[in-house]
Amino acid sequence: MKRGSWMKLAIATLLALGLLTFTVLEADAAVNPNAVAQSFACADLQKAATKLQVFADNIANKDTTKTLEGGPYKRVDVVCRELYCETNAKSDFRLVKMPEHPNANGAGYVQFPNIDVPTQYASLTSAASEVRLLGENKTCGSTGIGNSSMAMIKYGTASVVQQDTFAYATDGHLTSWTRIMKDGTSKSYAFAQDGSIVK
Repeated sequence: MKRGSWMKLAIATLLALGLLTFTVLEADAAVNPNAVAQSFACADLQKAATKLQVFADNIANKDTTKTLEGGPYKRVDVVCRELYCETNAKSDFRLVKMPEHPNANGAGYVQFPNIDVPTQYASLTSAASEVRLLGENKTCGSTGIGNSSMAMIKYGTASVVQQDTFAYATDGHLTSWTRIMKDGTSKSYAFAQDGSIVK
């Protein structure tokens, strides 16, 4: 594919996803490569922010056997492509013999989400590192400050997230994460050494 055709395809894709906005004055208007690069960088930050939320929610719900929708929490898997992430809820559950549990079936088994905490925590830590790196590099209007014990990332105007704050132990493992949304809502998690949620 010729460079011009590739650029037009990339621009069309970004516009369709809402990741790039500008006014086209004429069909053959010159494309600003910096605008395209910036849109890809914004997508990188959004993907990392999405992964961070998904992995934390999975860990927090590892023992949730009944949700408001009914049935146990479904582990969410995330697959990221070049410009976006897809999330899919999985209905594979673990059966545990617990006859006295209020959500036990007729045979005395309870369905638990199939969530491997160490795997989810490793993915969470990786996503946190991505967000921190992108924020400290001022990606997509974000800003970041931090040291060995904490980091605070403020997102740009294009994001629905206001701020992420991370805290680290002396050995470097992530001990807490707080997210504040621009609508004023927030979530906060504290993590044990093994990655499980500290309640």
